[in-house]
Amino acid sequence: MYVPFDEMNPESRIWIYTADRTITTEEAEVIIDILEEYLNNWKSPNGMSFPSSAKVLENWFVIIVVDTTSVIDQYRIGPVDGFVFLFKEISKLTDIDFFHKPLLNYLDNYNQVQAISLFEIKQAVTDQIITPDTIIIDHVRAEQKSHLFEFERWKVRAADSWLSHYFQPQTNVNE
Repeated sequence: MYVPFDEMNPESRIWIYTADRTITTEEAEVIIDILEEYLNNWKSPNGMSFPSSAKVLENWFVIIVVDTTSVIDQYRIGPVDGFVFLFKEISKLTDIDFFHKPLLNYLDNYNQVQAISLFEIKQAVTDQIITPDTIIIDHVRAEQKSHLFEFERWKVRAADSWLSHYFQPQTNVNE
């Protein structure tokens, strides 16, 4: 059963789908309409429905939240694999790729979310597009239940993240 996002239990399960480009307002409306209908009809194999919600965040991230706290066996909640099929269908409708995983999201100088291929990070650091003070979006933090509703806590300085090794002083082996 679909409920407003802000009313979801912070202990809910979370799925985050990241777009390969900015999601327009019109696309966000389509995505939420599709997810609302899907989540309203979603039931476990034994017929249970769960409070659930979805939200498009920062025009880049689609978040699905399902409150399964009342279920002892989390594997009995049902067809979460349906999300993959559903997002493939949404991708066809919107021409947004939600499965292009090797992306790093970061905030640019205008505080707007951008994406860069993980394969381009070294050059972006060299070109100072990504600096130690660049704010990146840490998806691991995002998936921590305590950070579910706090987008600000998803943000971390590049130098304080897994990117820190790009900013370590290089030593010359010939010295």
